[in-house]
Amino acid sequence: MTLVAGLIATDGIVMAADSQATDLEAQIRTSTPEKLAVLGTHIVWGFSGAVGLKQLLRPALEAAHAADWRRRPCADLRVPIGSCIAAVRRDVVGNMLVSNHIPGAEALFAGVTGAPGQAKPWLVEYPSDNVAEEHFKFCAVGSGKKAGYHAFETLRHYAPQERPVALAKLFLYRIMEDAIRAESQGIGGDIHLWSVTTDGAHEEATSEVQGLAQLVDQWKRNERESLRDLMNPGGSDSLATTASVSELEGQSQA
Repeated sequence: MTLVAGLIATDGIVMAADSQATDLEAQIRTSTPEKLAVLGTHIVWGFSGAVGLKQLLRPALEAAHAADWRRRPCADLRVPIGSCIAAVRRDVVGNMLVSNHIPGAEALFAGVTGAPGQAKPWLVEYPSDNVAEEHFKFCAVGSGKKAGYHAFETLRHYAPQERPVALAKLFLYRIMEDAIRAESQGIGGDIHLWSVTTDGAHEEATSEVQGLAQLVDQWKRNERESLRDLMNPGGSDSLATTASVSELEGQSQA
């Protein structure tokens, strides 16, 4: 089970994935750092589905990738990427199915490409039917995508897609953390995060991700304190207000 998510920023894009691998038949959970990969210098991609599919897809993409991809806009890359995915699916499925539709097999690609001075961030989803769909704010794929979208919606009022990469990393980490807590039986483990700008793709080090976790914890504490201030303006000792805050805090811990 997997959650791979991408978030557009004003100066680039960020992608993240959980690191839990689950064998449903054996009921075994393991950790894997292999849910995200870099393609060339300015594209990052993630895959949800059978491990064998991704192992075949990686060399197929690397073989199709050309040095000029970093200078080509998203519109020029959707078809060659989609063709690689479709070819691998056909090889895996063979004559077993009429189409190359494989339930649960989804891919998400993110990049910052284009002509010099015109490079723009983009985010393209390849669902199980392989019909590419470009997203302009946020996208999640995998078994945990519903929780990912819900977590994004709870932060929509912050307009995360209108922030620079430095803040987008913080938003995406919180989205992943909240989604993992909501889907604790299916996704989990460490959160792996990449960012892409005109300078190229960068994998966040463990220390950088830990720093984001600490900032998210402080962010949530600040929100709780703001709520108390909102319901207790001027430091009033009103019993009614105090009771309301206590009830809310009790519900959040339940």
